[in-house]
Amino acid sequence: MSWGRPDKSVVCKEQPVTPGSPRRVATCWTTAGATVPGDVAATSPEDIRARVEAAAAAGFDGIGINVPDLAIARDSHGDAAIRALLDDHGIGYLELDALGGWASTGEERVVSDARRRILLDAAGKLGADLIKVIPPIGPVADVGPLVSEFATLAGQAADVGARIGIEPISVCKVATPAQALDLVRGAGHPAAGVILDNWQISRAGLGVDVVRGFPPEWIASVELSDGTAEPGADFFADCFEHRRLPGSGELDVAGFVDALRRSGYDKVWGVEVLDAEYRRLPVGRATELAYEALVAATTGRPRLDE
Repeated sequence: MSWGRPDKSVVCKEQPVTPGSPRRVATCWTTAGATVPGDVAATSPEDIRARVEAAAAAGFDGIGINVPDLAIARDSHGDAAIRALLDDHGIGYLELDALGGWASTGEERVVSDARRRILLDAAGKLGADLIKVIPPIGPVADVGPLVSEFATLAGQAADVGARIGIEPISVCKVATPAQALDLVRGAGHPAAGVILDNWQISRAGLGVDVVRGFPPEWIASVELSDGTAEPGADFFADCFEHRRLPGSGELDVAGFVDALRRSGYDKVWGVEVLDAEYRRLPVGRATELAYEALVAATTGRPRLDE
């Protein structure tokens, strides 16, 4: 299926991407609309075309999509049409979300390996830049046993032209940026990287100084959102319902961005909003607000709604 050239009203804002300029990415939940994350099979009510058009019209040059929505889009439209849609709207950066269970055994591993095959196949055919990886759930542990598995993942991603990024999460075995860095360094593959999420880092009880001096070559991407300084009683409810636009909460988003910039990082900046009020907005307006918040957070310019 081919959609042809986009209507001029939905083409991205004038955001020329020059070599070395940072990418601005609407991560998968930012354009997903009225869907509740947390369910591995959760799907967006928005067709991929509406999501790409919303991201482009807002000014983004990158977008994320999760596996269930990816499967629907590929079945409905085909890989060539999806790639043409992205190209026609100036979306030059694509990330695929997410792979869990990659270091497990038994039935969980069977399911994970099937998901891995889907992600790798899609990454190769769509020209994806990043495949996101979730660490195993559970108490913090030595990352040593995970190194070999992660190195294999990195090699497989490199074979299809993508990078693997692991996001440290406080309730997982890889809970901090330092542990994630140990893992990717242990894997020793240039396609291995760390996804630094300011909200997740705050929920690990860490301040922005933890990313000061973080080696930029090992950063796969950065994700920004906001929320309360104090964690909610239920981590998952807090994570899926109260992660707000950058600059609209109590976290030190500006300090986080400054710490990374002073470390030499300025490549991929994503905005990840998982908020009950946000997802009730029309996807076009929601994505516009997300872009304004991301620009304000990464440039110091005020948001348009302030």
